[in-house]
Amino acid sequence: MTDDELNKFRAIVKEEIVSSERRIRVDVKEEIVGSEQRFRTTLKDELILSEKRILNEIGEFVESQLLPIIDDKADKSDIDRIERKLDRFGDKITDHDKRLSDIESLPSIAHELRRKKK
Repeated sequence: MTDDELNKFRAIVKEEIVSSERRIRVDVKEEIVGSEQRFRTTLKDELILSEKRILNEIGEFVESQLLPIIDDKADKSDIDRIERKLDRFGDKITDHDKRLSDIESLPSIAHELRRKKK
């Protein structure tokens, strides 16, 4: 075999190797993309199922554990105490409104308020 034939043979082998590498890269890339898509689909489905399961478990926990505790704690005395607080706040608001109207009715303050409105 001559040097020229050997060089041609090398060129053909090199060209084959390069084209094989390209085909392999394309095949690997397609396989990776396909795997990623399958993984994403599977992961998305699993997350949706997990989310539903967690929400159901939270709902069951609230219903079975928290609501009975809240019902036990919210007895008549708690409700009466809250009503008294609301009544006190209402009375304070009424007192403050009356005080403000008394202060605003003073001639010098009423004059200043009219000036500021303009």
